[in-house]
Amino acid sequence: MIIVALLIFFGIPIALIGVGYYLDYKRDKKYFLSGIKGSFKGIAIFVAFLIVSSLFGWLNEIIFPLDKEYGLTKNQTRIENGVPTIEEDWIEQPSWGNQYRQWYSSCITDSTFKHEKKRIEFNIWGAILEEDYFESPYCTTKLLTRYDYQSNNLTYFKIEPIPLNEQIIIDENGRVILNRQTQREIELTKMEFDKTFEELKN
Repeated sequence: MIIVALLIFFGIPIALIGVGYYLDYKRDKKYFLSGIKGSFKGIAIFVAFLIVSSLFGWLNEIIFPLDKEYGLTKNQTRIENGVPTIEEDWIEQPSWGNQYRQWYSSCITDSTFKHEKKRIEFNIWGAILEEDYFESPYCTTKLLTRYDYQSNNLTYFKIEPIPLNEQIIIDENGRVILNRQTQREIELTKMEFDKTFEELKN
């Protein structure tokens, strides 16, 4: 029954298009054939573009294979640089990332304010950035650490929601503009970060 419905659903439009082409062909064969040539040329260019794009992506992965072994095996390096580690019970989340981005997250879902997830950014040479998020589903304030592999620098941030009255901006013409940014990052020292973490955890 489903197959019959699909045949009807797709068959009727295809049949109507076919009839239209046939009538055009009967009316003016030369014009019809030149139009068909143009259509096939456009389709051929599109197919060639898809093939070249796929081939380029495949060659890119072969010529510049990414060193993406930045899971648990890199924890010792993280400890040496003061970067939060990947926990033993964490899992990688492939659907969150892509070739140049990896996500890891905690398997435990609860209300505790804790180290919740890690994002690693790559270029063709390897990792360039690592961010760790500390949060709770019941807390609007989050903490973030950002490690830059190129400068070997670790920075600390508090992420907090922007109050609604600060999201509304009135321009020089008196028009009300709503700021699309709903959160802001405030840079902290290591000491401030640790203190804020303890406060939010409790």
